Amino acid sequence: MFAVNYTDDYDPVWTQNLTLSAPEYSPWDSPGRHSSAPVVINIHDIDDNDPVFDNPQYTVHVQEENSTVLNDPLFTSPPVFAFDQDTGINDSVTYSINGITDTVGIHNETGQVWVTRVMDREVEPFANVNIKANQVHNSWRSSVASVLVVVDDINDNRPKFSINNPTLVTIPEHSAFGSSVVRVLALDADEGDNALFNYTLKSHQNVFNIQTDILGSPRYGIVTVVNSSALDRETISSLTLTVYTEEFTPQQGGDCSTGMCNITITIQLTDINDNSPVFDNSSYRLTVRNNIKGVFLVAVNASDADEGENADLRYRCLPSYALGSDGCSVITVEDKTGEISLSQPVDNLQVYYASIEACDSPTDVSQMRCTTVPVMISLNPDLQLNVTSYNFTVYENLPAGTYVGDILNYNNQFELQDKNFELNGRTLRTKKFLDREEQDWYTFAINTRNENNTNISVLVTVLDVNDNSPVFNNTNYKLTVVNNIKDVLVETIRASDADEGENAHLSYKCVSVADMDGCGEITVNSTTGDIRLRQPLTKSQMYFALVEACDNHVDVSQSRCTSVPIRISLPPDFDLNVTSYNFTVHENLPAGTTIRTKVSLDREAQDQYMSVINTHNQNNTNISVLVTVLDVNDNSPVFDRSNYRLTVVDNTRDALVHKVNASDADEGENARLQYRCMPSYVSSSNGCSVFTVNNSTGEIRLQQELTSLEMYLVLVEACDTPTDTSQSRCTTVPVRISLLLDFDLSVTSYNFTVHENLPAGTYVGDILYYDPHFELQDDTFELNERNLQTLKSLDREMQDQHKFVINTNDQNNTNISVVVTVLDVNDNSPVFNKSNYRLIVVDNNENTFLETINASDADEAFNVTSYNFTVHENLPAGTYVGDILNHDDHFVLQHDKFELHDGTLRTKKPLDREDQDHHTLVVNTNNQNNTNISVLVIVLDVNDNNPVFKPNDGSVTLSGEETTGHVITVVNASDDDEGVNAEMTYSLQPDSDDGPAGQGFRWWFAIVVRLLHTQGK
Repeated sequence: MFAVNYTDDYDPVWTQNLTLSAPEYSPWDSPGRHSSAPVVINIHDIDDNDPVFDNPQYTVHVQEENSTVLNDPLFTSPPVFAFDQDTGINDSVTYSINGITDTVGIHNETGQVWVTRVMDREVEPFANVNIKANQVHNSWRSSVASVLVVVDDINDNRPKFSINNPTLVTIPEHSAFGSSVVRVLALDADEGDNALFNYTLKSHQNVFNIQTDILGSPRYGIVTVVNSSALDRETISSLTLTVYTEEFTPQQGGDCSTGMCNITITIQLTDINDNSPVFDNSSYRLTVRNNIKGVFLVAVNASDADEGENADLRYRCLPSYALGSDGCSVITVEDKTGEISLSQPVDNLQVYYASIEACDSPTDVSQMRCTTVPVMISLNPDLQLNVTSYNFTVYENLPAGTYVGDILNYNNQFELQDKNFELNGRTLRTKKFLDREEQDWYTFAINTRNENNTNISVLVTVLDVNDNSPVFNNTNYKLTVVNNIKDVLVETIRASDADEGENAHLSYKCVSVADMDGCGEITVNSTTGDIRLRQPLTKSQMYFALVEACDNHVDVSQSRCTSVPIRISLPPDFDLNVTSYNFTVHENLPAGTTIRTKVSLDREAQDQYMSVINTHNQNNTNISVLVTVLDVNDNSPVFDRSNYRLTVVDNTRDALVHKVNASDADEGENARLQYRCMPSYVSSSNGCSVFTVNNSTGEIRLQQELTSLEMYLVLVEACDTPTDTSQSRCTTVPVRISLLLDFDLSVTSYNFTVHENLPAGTYVGDILYYDPHFELQDDTFELNERNLQTLKSLDREMQDQHKFVINTNDQNNTNISVVVTVLDVNDNSPVFNKSNYRLIVVDNNENTFLETINASDADEAFNVTSYNFTVHENLPAGTYVGDILNHDDHFVLQHDKFELHDGTLRTKKPLDREDQDHHTLVVNTNNQNNTNISVLVIVLDVNDNNPVFKPNDGSVTLSGEETTGHVITVVNASDDDEGVNAEMTYSLQPDSDDGPAGQGFRWWFAIVVRLLHTQGK
């Protein structure tokens, strides 16, 4: 009989094998007899276990809004499967829904599932349904799992603008290119690629542009100005702009009944003071009817197209420059109404002249605009020509067409024939540049063509501008101290200036130039130029300094300075006790500089020179000379990388991100660098508000924790620190910073921009969630790790947008779509509609319309990368050259003759066309594409050179047989100017009147001088 000692569990391949033994025991027969037999015990299964699912949850995907899949079996991941754990019995299972649902059905035998209703992902992105497996022969045995129904998105929703978007904005008229107008937001209820869209404009695209902030979350649309000139409030006070969206993927449904698919924004232009007042009349002739004090004469009126304070006009009286009685002495002008009244009775034989000025009243008085109108006041209306002479003044160096003054009693019969001035209506203007140093006044007559032949004489006095620098009497001075005592007069150094007044008033000072500083040993009187000793000199010492003379001490910014080198020493006693000298000289000075260098020296190439002077004396005691080359700031800082791609590992406040490093080949202050953070205009986020850059060490640290995977772009600038900060040199390097990136395909699309015409290999942007498995097959772009770059130069006029897909090679087939917009550069010239025009004049009258000539340009907006300007020579420093229309605060110009300030290009010094007739500049835009702006400035000629005769012996021998018309000799002259300024005529002038009867040269010869072009025959 067998008994079970413990409970066993069933295993289908497990049996118990036993051996049964029966021994026989006898006290005399040890060990006795026995017998054995094998016993096999098979364990039989009973139904004591529930069935089990092979997974606790199964996933099925169904497309939203799709009725075609209803009640059709769907694949689950993994397939639904349950089994009976009592494998000995291995009962079959049946499947069912556990509970009540109208979403999912299940086949009772196969476990295949299906959906029973149409689902909307935006309402129900997923559904979780429990399923049950029961044994067929024992329904009490069961288990439960779940089916997760994931609703896949389709593009069935349109982007909708929220009601919180602005619909009315105001901006100043003529807002600058690139300035922000408004920010709008639309949201798409879809997800992934189906939720991606760009903002677009379908009106006023020549005035505004809209860009999608692809790095922001949510993604705003930012409207900016692209055509400042079109925003003229006086022409149109408001514009209506409609913003639309353009989705990346085709629409599969959706309408606008539940929201706004576009938004209309009214842009109101606020006034700026861009208009001058305009008087109702071009002049006023006032006749005094009641000659008593306080009597009302007239109310002048001017209007201004602006509004508000910019159109609020104030009037005042300005004395006339004409010879005659001052009208302001006999009238008063009410400043608000323009009413003119007599302040005293007028002389009945006098005509009084004045100008009435109207000025607007902007808050910023520097923006004030004014206009004047001439006024004549007399008691007798027939007094027209009492003024027969005028005195005017005009500054030199102003361009042709400069206003000089008004001929107040002008009529259409007046005529002026003069090579320097012209009448334009009643206004007298210049015909060319005037040079006060060449001629400081002009007199001429205006023919009135009246019956009395009463012409008008005009005197124009040319006023001085500071266009000449001081000139010393000598090019250098070697001063010997004879009386070596304190405060002794060593020398008086004087300079002269061709200008006049304050512009010729000179002041002197001593300027240090080297270690052997002469300014420490002498004083220079600022008024007289007297040089005196501060203290007795050391006998063997030579001292060096510059004496500088500057004019115009009232306005320092317009001052012109000239310096002259001086050397001061005691009398030279030839004594060879001094057998060595140490000198210093600055690098980069021209050949011939004292010490008399033969070539320009470069300290960075060699900083010391040792030489020996052979004295040729009997003792063979030569002199050794050590010349140390001093540094000038001629090198810019250089970073150890051309760009930085940094990852934030420690995302805590004040954590060190990286230390950038730059070096400078100069030395001392010229090589001591300071760093600073500059925002990058290509980034929508101000990285400098998130990161700090230590100005001494270049360490980049976090100001705050980063809360997103956004890519921050900043520029780090390194500048050297010379004593003269105007000589500082700076270099910038782009830095991109982000958090450590984990592979995450939540970003499935990118929008980038890149300028056309850049070389292959140009950086386009970063794929933030890059993985080595990413693959791009495209003939225009390539992936260099996470960097997207070009394979060839792009042409916007051929294709302005490129779309492609980056294959991520992941199991979900979630690829990345990329859109690259090609930005314009000015690489196309205008093209006329016709190659030539032949115009026929039908109506031969002035101002008759003939034809409209049009040209087109394949470029767009203000993407200007080159400018051509012209400027006349000899104009003072600060002369306006032109405007860089697409100016940005990051633009930098480093040039010795031109400067850029707020987009306006001006001269730093007068230009000389005969020295250099054009200048090529490069404006560094500091943008990511290195697309700098080239500027060509052409220097126009003024007549500042006299003709020069070519050398000849100056004598002519005549045979006595010559007849009238015979060519005696040929003389030639040349003029360094150009155009009409270089055209010459020749004439004969006698040297003296030594001939018979005092007839001089003309008595001896009757010469017909024929001017054959410029040959002077």
